[in-house]
Amino acid sequence: MILVAYSSAHGSTAGIAERIARRLRDWGHAAVASPVGAVDAVGRYEGVILGSAIHNGAWLPEAETFARNQAEALQGRPVWLFSVGSIGGESSFFGVRTTRLIRRAQSRNAQLVEVRSLTGARDHHGFAGAIQAGDWSKLGNLLLRAFGGRPGDHRNWAEVDAWADSIVNALRSTPAAVA
Repeated sequence: MILVAYSSAHGSTAGIAERIARRLRDWGHAAVASPVGAVDAVGRYEGVILGSAIHNGAWLPEAETFARNQAEALQGRPVWLFSVGSIGGESSFFGVRTTRLIRRAQSRNAQLVEVRSLTGARDHHGFAGAIQAGDWSKLGNLLLRAFGGRPGDHRNWAEVDAWADSIVNALRSTPAAVA
């Protein structure tokens, strides 16, 4: 069984986690998506995919806490990480120039480097999420527009499916984890 654990603020990350779990099931893997707060331990899972929304440049606290608390158990199995924010690998809330600048900053995100090290994750992928005008403060909405951004659903489902497929391929060549 593969666990897709996530922390979501407005539902965008939850939707991506559900899509990843469904894609794994489509390929014949037992998979379940669950909020991190509903997962007591990872010991019974062959592999773990852990994701979080990004707010103010960081994972949500409950996702980081989950990674820290489960670090030892996660080191013993295949782990992948994903983040959902304003910038994804192939989509963005913003225009090209702003996206380029934000991607550069994200590549040096110390928190994600640490979480990846703690968990022994094989990969981290960033996805653009969905944002409604009411999700951000008035100042946030002004900044979004000032930098060429726009509210809406920016999730790229083909990108999510392709990343899930890469995990399926990796699982085919990975021995089962020891609990």
